[in-house]
Amino acid sequence: MGIDGFGSAFSCLWCKCPAKERFDTGKQWSMTDATLGARSIEEIVKCSKLKQKSVQFSCSHAPLFPNIPITHVVPDTLHLFLRVADQLVSHLLTELRKRDNLSVSSTLYAPEKCANMRRFENFVQKLNIEWQFYVNKESKRVSSRDFTGPEHWKIFNNIDLAEMIPGHPKLELITSLWTRFVTIVTMLKDKIPKDEIPAFRETTKDWLNTFNLVYITTNVTPYMHVLVYHVNESLELHGNLSHFSQQGLEKLNDRVTGWYFRSSNHKGVEALKQIMLKQNRLELLEEKHQRGPNST
Repeated sequence: MGIDGFGSAFSCLWCKCPAKERFDTGKQWSMTDATLGARSIEEIVKCSKLKQKSVQFSCSHAPLFPNIPITHVVPDTLHLFLRVADQLVSHLLTELRKRDNLSVSSTLYAPEKCANMRRFENFVQKLNIEWQFYVNKESKRVSSRDFTGPEHWKIFNNIDLAEMIPGHPKLELITSLWTRFVTIVTMLKDKIPKDEIPAFRETTKDWLNTFNLVYITTNVTPYMHVLVYHVNESLELHGNLSHFSQQGLEKLNDRVTGWYFRSSNHKGVEALKQIMLKQNRLELLEEKHQRGPNST
């Protein structure tokens, strides 16, 4: 799309909402109305040629596919779920580390001394999720991997936040954030009737207002902004957004990532070749295919 990354001052693909105003649900933003900040392909091309960063609106180059209108670029609900879920889980893990007096720069993780972090480890492992805190070999700091979509879904549908963070002064609000987020994602899996889209918009807006009551406003991410302002517009324009889901591609990405760590030599192009050969073998050995003599 020719827009700078999510850390930029104007990171939204669809509108020119400044990053510092993403939290403010009192403002109006649109992907279709230029008076409400909507972008256009022509404007992105024009702004990318300007030398002053202050008037570029984070447009760094012309879009790769200039014939596709902004309104035909559809938010992927799977990635919305993943990235917002990542944030909610990250805030939970930060709270658990705080309770165990383990700072972000800690280089040692002793489970027997970190009861809160260990409680979460036990919880996810009971869900048959292979996950734990570990010391990163490169940064030398205590870290953890991100969860996949199915793992997030298990966690959100089984977690007892009162057990994880007992006594938290904002426990009720945090619990509401998690449960209502699941409700929103579940609604997006089905076709939302047009006359119910305004109510859906208010639901997401209320959810973000609750988020602002729990966390600092700078924690509001571009995906949260898209959920509140542009998902409802996409629903009005395109109907059921599940038709545009990249879930199949995400599953392939998870599979290839696993192959890279378990079935390759981790050496650049050679590792890519090994992964592609493995994928070819799996496809060619499906039903109605047999391995040929001396095949790779």
